[in-house]
Amino acid sequence: MGGDHNALRNVLIIIGAIILGVSAYLLYGALVMVNYMAYYHCMGMMCGMMVYYPLFLPLALLTVA
Repeated sequence: MGGDHNALRNVLIIIGAIILGVSAYLLYGALVMVNYMAYYHCMGMMCGMMVYYPLFLPLALLTVA
């Protein structure tokens, strides 16, 4: 019984580490995109608070992981 819990814990730690890595990669890309959209030009509807929409997925994944 203890071996099953230990294996499950190890699998969850590995999945969490993968999610953290993916979210860090996406967060870097989102920050580059927000920087470009916010400071260099405004693309139609992508003005104001909508500039920060690319940050939602990486921050949600960080919260889950």
